[in-house]
Amino acid sequence: MIDVIILTYNHKEYISQCLNSVLLQDLSIINKILIADDCSNDGTSELCNKFQIDYPNKIEHIKQKVNIGLNLNFKYALTKISA
Repeated sequence: MIDVIILTYNHKEYISQCLNSVLLQDLSIINKILIADDCSNDGTSELCNKFQIDYPNKIEHIKQKVNIGLNLNFKYALTKISA
């Protein structure tokens, strides 16, 4: 089983394609898809929420309350994936 971390910040134009690409893989080996959203403000979060609703057992969307930057967002995601 593998976990997938997707880091995002204002990727409204690309996040659906990214998530659909991951979902086309063999889902039997994917434990969790974690979307770590670094406080997007362009509609990315709404799209991520829709995917989480459509795939509640596979996708978890976490939105930071403030923009913390790439490195801290990644470190935070790692703590959530191993939990």
